[in-house]
Amino acid sequence: MMPESTNVAKVKQAKKRMMNYYWHDQKLYFKGLCVPKLEEKKPMVVQMHEDLGYFNEQRILSKIYRCCY
Repeated sequence: MMPESTNVAKVKQAKKRMMNYYWHDQKLYFKGLCVPKLEEKKPMVVQMHEDLGYFNEQRILSKIYRCCY
């Protein structure tokens, strides 16, 4: 069994992280940016790939993270 102090620290850490999330109009936001649903992610990646001129995977994901996460 883990020490009680470990559980308290994990709870505090989780609460701190949760403060950055909120729901609005049935959408989840993180620090003001919409977190896309799983089924929305693939079309988003394909669209970014086409819009950015077929750059590599890392550059596309970096762009998506900046605007959506």
